[in-house]
Amino acid sequence: MRAHEHAFTFGSSTSTFFQLHIVNCTGLGEKKVKAAVATLRLERCKSADELQPRRSWIRSLPHKHGSGMASNSSVGGSSDRQRIAQQRLRIIAGHLQGPVDNDSTILAAECKAQSSKTDVSSERKTVPRRRQEILKWNGWGYSDTRFLFNKKGQAEFTGKRYRLSGMIIPALQNWFEGTFGASVQHKSPAMPILTSSAVQPPTLNEAFVDELKSTGIPFSHDAEDRVFRGHGHCLHEVFALREGKVGRVPDMVVWPNCHNDVVKIVELACKHNVCLIPYGGGTSVSSGLECPPEETRCIVSLDTSQMNRILWIDEKNLTAHVEAGIVGQELERLLNESGYCTGHEPDSMEFSSLGGWVATRASGMKKNIYGNIEDLVVHVKMVTPQGVIEKGCQCPRMSTGPDIHHFIMGSEGTLGVVTEVTMKIRPMPEYQKYGSVVFPNFEQGVACLREVAKQRCAPASIRLMDNEQFKFGHALKPQVSSIFTSFLDGLKKFYITKFKGFDPDRLCVATLLFEGDREKVLQHEKQVYDIAAKFGLMDHLWMSSCQASFYVKVGVVWAVIAGHSSPQDSAGREDTAWECLAAVIDYEMDQ
Repeated sequence: MRAHEHAFTFGSSTSTFFQLHIVNCTGLGEKKVKAAVATLRLERCKSADELQPRRSWIRSLPHKHGSGMASNSSVGGSSDRQRIAQQRLRIIAGHLQGPVDNDSTILAAECKAQSSKTDVSSERKTVPRRRQEILKWNGWGYSDTRFLFNKKGQAEFTGKRYRLSGMIIPALQNWFEGTFGASVQHKSPAMPILTSSAVQPPTLNEAFVDELKSTGIPFSHDAEDRVFRGHGHCLHEVFALREGKVGRVPDMVVWPNCHNDVVKIVELACKHNVCLIPYGGGTSVSSGLECPPEETRCIVSLDTSQMNRILWIDEKNLTAHVEAGIVGQELERLLNESGYCTGHEPDSMEFSSLGGWVATRASGMKKNIYGNIEDLVVHVKMVTPQGVIEKGCQCPRMSTGPDIHHFIMGSEGTLGVVTEVTMKIRPMPEYQKYGSVVFPNFEQGVACLREVAKQRCAPASIRLMDNEQFKFGHALKPQVSSIFTSFLDGLKKFYITKFKGFDPDRLCVATLLFEGDREKVLQHEKQVYDIAAKFGLMDHLWMSSCQASFYVKVGVVWAVIAGHSSPQDSAGREDTAWECLAAVIDYEMDQ
């Protein structure tokens, strides 16, 4: 068996050169040769009409200088490299003469024509271009949602978007002052309004602007639009804005509506020596959106928020092809309407985008059963200064490598702009069950999670909160008007601290989420709780599963406590009321 190895080399903005090795083993048959060559397709970025058809695999490109994403690249600039690349292409093409091209076209046509695919491209929900109308320009979240102290001095959560919205939070002030040693009476308000005088005037490339106008792609150099996209959500970035310290920000913002618009923008950026910074949801915590203060060229923020459609859903293969600008909560909402979900839920899901997940190699809270983003991605389309890069084959796994997707994921926008993603989807879970368990200390909690991982039985989500997080969560409990609810809360606190003897300053909590078939969820739940019981576990939500008779018994004992009397058992022995209460709880828990 003879093996012929062919390597393609291309560059990036960091002058890093990648080689994709395609091995043709003649003894393995023609189909594997076709599959090997189909692992990479590189199309030239000229215009939408000039893009090569799906059958093309790779085309050598002349080098273009000027883009912020590839200003240092030298691939394609050498005639020797072009000649070598063309020679390799001829060699590979020699192995693939005959029906190869037709076969790949038929396969692609069959895939596109599948009746199981649902076109949902007409359902388009748009994040407003002026995001500052609904989101904070100098902080996290919606502009109508915040904590404040009302005229009565009570902490309140404003807005109407969350379960806590509009509720009084009585314990928050004491927690804040006790934890940070600062009084809420000491006020240091953030800069309320952004003025244009606080922002440096834009450095515009007039030739770029003139050609951009002819494309019809919307753009802006308004100060608020520029500042909003000139930062992520690192603490130092947010606090700088709250203090009114605005540094170097993008000079322009452009809003492409589709993949072809991005191709045009990148081509113009290369032509006119303009820097591009892709912008998705703006939730970056890696300082990837900060503009270098020493950069003198025009910096353009490429906002993908208008690229937010699900282009199709393949119900047979359980995949969806989606534009990269869609935010997580909108993607889930649209998929849920069709009975599906991605299962990918990072903490920033409300505001982060699909393209951002790919570019940052994101991880979700339910990765235990759905996987991280690298486990969900089937196909990625990315526009670079060198061309459009995507795999020619959309099968989930190939034996040839390396996988181009692993160069794209985690690139943080340095190599190009992710425009479209095909990802795995799942039917919505039949059954969901939430739970939480309390451990006497953090060490016991860690030991429990290690054992759960060792036995490979982790639920969809399992998160261990330390004592500080637990106290903060407890401080966020809203005011309750029900006497019965207050009674139960007091009962839980008594059982944890008095009866079980857990130290309030050391205990920690693990939150759990089980998903799937009801029967399997219940079995899975029992397995996890059995493991946790070995580490001092106490089911934090045990009260919700108790029988009504339990409440009656506890109510009687509570009445005894309130009356300062003590019952006697059949032997005439008198116990304290608190001991009786503990005995009732312990007995019912054993049942």
